[in-house]
Amino acid sequence: MAETDLAAAPKVGTNIDRPVIDLYRPHITSGDCLLVTGYQDFLSSLAVLMKEVKELKDPDKDPDIRIRISFGIDMGNSRRLAKPRPVTEQMKLYWLENSGLQVEDDDDLLAVLAKRAIQTRKIELRVFDPVLAQSRLGINGDRRMHSKIVSSPIGAVAGSANFSRSGLYSNIEYADGLDAGSHELQLERTRAAEQIWDVSTDWTAEALEILDKLIKPATAEDAMARMIAE
Repeated sequence: MAETDLAAAPKVGTNIDRPVIDLYRPHITSGDCLLVTGYQDFLSSLAVLMKEVKELKDPDKDPDIRIRISFGIDMGNSRRLAKPRPVTEQMKLYWLENSGLQVEDDDDLLAVLAKRAIQTRKIELRVFDPVLAQSRLGINGDRRMHSKIVSSPIGAVAGSANFSRSGLYSNIEYADGLDAGSHELQLERTRAAEQIWDVSTDWTAEALEILDKLIKPATAEDAMARMIAE
């Protein structure tokens, strides 16, 4: 390819020589970001946001910030979600059963700090709903949402990385970013992310219930046992 062709090509960022978070950071700190992630590890996702977006720690001071996340269904949930219960209820039950009732590490603690940002709708959470996808998009059968897209006014990123600590900071992933208006694929990614958001069900109440469970106060005996163990 000639040098002039390279100069005219759309600006693309890849994960060849850096962690995926370096590609995502400009979008999640832009003030208006939509995240689509196939693997539902919402504690990890919230921990990433609390680490990267400082304004979320005091969301009442910044009324303009808005981060939306549409989660897919992780492997641990796939069989359970085949049962005839609302997808939001199934996801909540999974987390209450498997995450325990108290904060176990620093990353979980960061997730708990997102509670106020969720209450004020600075962070909006939804779960992909196959029933809505069928009725609105004509997607038939037991098909799971496994896309990974980040969209904001400055462009869009797509690739293999889930929005989790491992996916963004340590895994070897493929992800590429396109600046806004640089290529028709950027518009296609943005439209796809919005379509997924539109067929996802609000998960605010369920997420807050799980975070409340994680904030379970520790007794003096619990605290002493943890000090001895550490």
